[in-house]
Amino acid sequence: MTYLVDAEGNDIPFLCCPECGPYQLDPVQLQRWQISTSRALKFLFELMQVRTEIAQVVEPCLWSVGKARWQGRSRTILFVVGNLSAAAAEHVSRYRQAVLFVASTRCRQRIEGTIDTLMFDLESLLDYDGEAIRFDLRDVEDVLLERDQIQKAQSEEKPRQRDLAGRNIERLKKELIQLVMGARDHYQATKYVSTPRKYPRPNQKALAEMTGISRSSICRYLRDEANTELRELWATLDDPEKILRYSGPIRFQEQEEDEEE
Repeated sequence: MTYLVDAEGNDIPFLCCPECGPYQLDPVQLQRWQISTSRALKFLFELMQVRTEIAQVVEPCLWSVGKARWQGRSRTILFVVGNLSAAAAEHVSRYRQAVLFVASTRCRQRIEGTIDTLMFDLESLLDYDGEAIRFDLRDVEDVLLERDQIQKAQSEEKPRQRDLAGRNIERLKKELIQLVMGARDHYQATKYVSTPRKYPRPNQKALAEMTGISRSSICRYLRDEANTELRELWATLDDPEKILRYSGPIRFQEQEEDEEE
């Protein structure tokens, strides 16, 4: 492109085409607009009832927009410009109640699957009727309500799982105590035999059949170092000397030994 000066001294832009020759441009066609990201975000998200506090948190792509109270919870609102970098994804993951926005449906589809954070695109949510930009908050709140209900159901399921594990561990302890006492009776009855037969410790498959607890759960309970008494009972079953010294639940034995010391 080149400029020629007319009789009044104005610069007139021309495109130099090698096939059709010079082509005059209207100066309006050369106007370029640079959009302020912070001002655009403030304008758009205030339509969505967001208390805006715009700040770029991870260059060049991640912006913190502010807070919004949707579905009875305070939500951190974040916005991604372009691609989501690894640093930006790590930052987003710090917020449990974050809602992430992107500009277009295509951008959302590109990012989906890389993070667990709830995400919306402005292209689908905002509507311009020729006079004003409009936003229907119900579209977001419906999705948030569904997600909150799923999270509530999952959080209620965890205590039930913990209660089941506690009952299983107690059942397993009682079974192991009975086995230790049976082994002790065996060794006491055969202590005068020159070569007494070692009392066989049942394997985890047999324990599963005795207790009705799955073999994988038993394996997990025995590996958990927090289950001290359970692990000690299991180890005792494989040690004839410990079996002969056994006089009750391991926790009571430990207290007696501490008092003797």
